[in-house]
Amino acid sequence: MSLSDAGLIECQTQHGLLIAFGEFARHTGLIAGLMRVRIPQKIQRHRGAVLPQTKVVELYAGLLAGIEYLQDLNLGHHPLVKDPAVIEAWEQARFVHYSNVSRTLEACDETTVQDLRTVIEDFNQPFIAEAIHDELRAGRELVFDLDLMGQSVSSTSRTYPDVAFGWMDHEIRLGYQLARVCVQTVRYGRLWLDGFQHPGNTVSVNCLKELVLAAEHHARVRPRRRPELVAQRIEALQPLLQRLEAVCQRQTTTLTDLQAQQAEWLGRRYVLEQQVKKTTNLVQKERVSKQFLALEQRLDKLPTRLAQHQAVLTHSQERWQQVLAQQADLHAWRSRLEQENRQNPNAPICVCRQDAGFCSGENLTWQIEMGYQVETKSSSGKLTTALQQRCSDQTPWTRVGQNAEMIDWSDYRMKECPYPLRVGLERFQISDQPKHSVLILYRDTPAQPDLPQWFQHYNSRQTIEAGNKQMKTVYHVQHLMSHAKYGIQIQVLLTGLACNQTQFVQPWLQLAAEKLTPQIESDLSSPKRMVRILANSTASVQRCSWSTVLVFAPTSSARDLKLCLHGLPLHQLNLGLFQPLQNVGANP
Repeated sequence: MSLSDAGLIECQTQHGLLIAFGEFARHTGLIAGLMRVRIPQKIQRHRGAVLPQTKVVELYAGLLAGIEYLQDLNLGHHPLVKDPAVIEAWEQARFVHYSNVSRTLEACDETTVQDLRTVIEDFNQPFIAEAIHDELRAGRELVFDLDLMGQSVSSTSRTYPDVAFGWMDHEIRLGYQLARVCVQTVRYGRLWLDGFQHPGNTVSVNCLKELVLAAEHHARVRPRRRPELVAQRIEALQPLLQRLEAVCQRQTTTLTDLQAQQAEWLGRRYVLEQQVKKTTNLVQKERVSKQFLALEQRLDKLPTRLAQHQAVLTHSQERWQQVLAQQADLHAWRSRLEQENRQNPNAPICVCRQDAGFCSGENLTWQIEMGYQVETKSSSGKLTTALQQRCSDQTPWTRVGQNAEMIDWSDYRMKECPYPLRVGLERFQISDQPKHSVLILYRDTPAQPDLPQWFQHYNSRQTIEAGNKQMKTVYHVQHLMSHAKYGIQIQVLLTGLACNQTQFVQPWLQLAAEKLTPQIESDLSSPKRMVRILANSTASVQRCSWSTVLVFAPTSSARDLKLCLHGLPLHQLNLGLFQPLQNVGANP
């Protein structure tokens, strides 16, 4: 390291773009936020000791450098702990051995995770607001994508908490499920809004509501609710309530009559019994005895009839009470939706895309009433078979892809969902054998997509699957770097943060580039190349009081790249235009 007469400090680094990542994190307040996270670990007072928060920063910097295992912090090809330029850029005195990072992750608790969530939300929010603002200003629909990603561990492991066997990577494995939601934007592309880690036996259908509510919370927008549809469901319950009430009345009347008849027959039986005892005439006594026996038989059958009618009455009353409770819940649900609409007068159009695992009648109903345009896929083989039976050799199929055809039906009624849906039967040719699946669409906008548009737009949800792949191949989220419950959650949160930061930083880096060639622009638009190549390339760091310049070495893969990192705006402040009123921070 050398100090020139002009006050310029120059040093070398083996992690060129990681310097820029650190500068960006520092200027946005992310590092300061991470240093405020509460970690219940004893602070060492000896000379050279570092704060526990420093180890979280070290782990995050390591993720942005693409480390595959925690030990790579020390044992990698170019260890971060031995790169003073990186340590300085991330505002730390020093980085420590990876075993110390591991112990800090083990010491973290729920408070640490909640603090980290708050820090990440504060960091993400200005950029998300900026991107959402662009979408609303341009009049585009907001598209939320939902997915569930497996995070498997060794099937013989006994040290990971809360793991369970579930479907991961096309087979049954032991591990966790990561439920995640993202929004598509023109400015930053795919932005992760939130994610939740669950045991491996968690299924997608149980994660939909938490993901949709999390998306609304972080995006700070929500669609117009549809309380008028809930009113239809309330109205539809009235005939059922009337029928149940009529059944209860009939059964009550019948029971009353039978009980009166039972009392009458008991009195008559007593009279006949006395006559049998007092009568001496054999013929008359035989006749009275026959009457007594016939009445006795009818009395023996009467308790069964009473029990049957009582069972019908009890079941009808219980069902009536259930429907009344359902009606009360629907009234409360309708009032809540109406209240949310009053607080959200400029609601945008929002689309919710998900795969077949999230599809159920309850989830479809909930999403529709929440105001979403729904695009999903059916998981029911019976529905696929039923639609196939509607087709014949004369059915007019529409080409929607290179190897895909579709035919659709509007106003289709499913037993589990009270609202009309548009269903489309897909047909693929695989190994000379046709394969079928069903797409489901609910859309109440004036313009309805044709079949190719519907097919292409739904399959564009592959962007979230590409995001899952990026998490696995670029940030190695499947390689758990801690065996502690909250340490694992912290790694997952930091991975999502890293994915977003590499999106947020791209315009800033392109603006900072001295010469933006097509190759450099391509490199600075690819998170994979940024993390795996540029963040592990040799560069010279030149610092002075007013500037930081990052010059990549001629021998590196980015030999023409020179970044001037100071004095550039990080993001445009959102003025609130086109933003739904009184909807900031709302969490239904």
